[in-house]
Amino acid sequence: EVEGVGLNPTRTAFLEVMSRAGVGVHGQAEPGDGTLGEPVGRLVARGAPARGMRVAPHELPLVIDEVPALAAVACHAPGESRFERAGELRVKESDRLAGMAEGIRALGGRAAAEGDALVVGGGGLDGGRAEARSDHRLAMALAVAALGARGPCEVEGIEWAEVSFPGFLRTLSRLGARVEVA
Repeated sequence: EVEGVGLNPTRTAFLEVMSRAGVGVHGQAEPGDGTLGEPVGRLVARGAPARGMRVAPHELPLVIDEVPALAAVACHAPGESRFERAGELRVKESDRLAGMAEGIRALGGRAAAEGDALVVGGGGLDGGRAEARSDHRLAMALAVAALGARGPCEVEGIEWAEVSFPGFLRTLSRLGARVEVA
């Protein structure tokens, strides 16, 4: 359980994708105005084996910023996951489409950028060293993906997570992750 999570309905479509992938996760908004008029609340995830997912072109605009995190889950699911028409990810803070594919491969997984689609092979990560490309979302997604790896992982540039999530590594540690900063 994580408290104080932004739960604006325009930003929670990823919960439906996660549910389709077999991950028990839901958000519960707290009564009141939230933060700056945005609803906030608790995000609850239950351990469950994920399965491959497909994010269709019409869904992608609703989860574009969450694709790296969804790909982090997908790399541990059995079977292939596809994020269709994700070309917009090429023009973010970095080329996130190529960055996630390369990062997953660098951590011992299977992934490719095929045109404007991100394809994640699933099956888990063996371990390795990935580069966050000075991108906060890649840093966080690769760190989360690394949590389930079979071997040790390093994410070069993890400090970029602080751009959008100050205290990211402390939060991972509080949730039980073993994190070391080199």
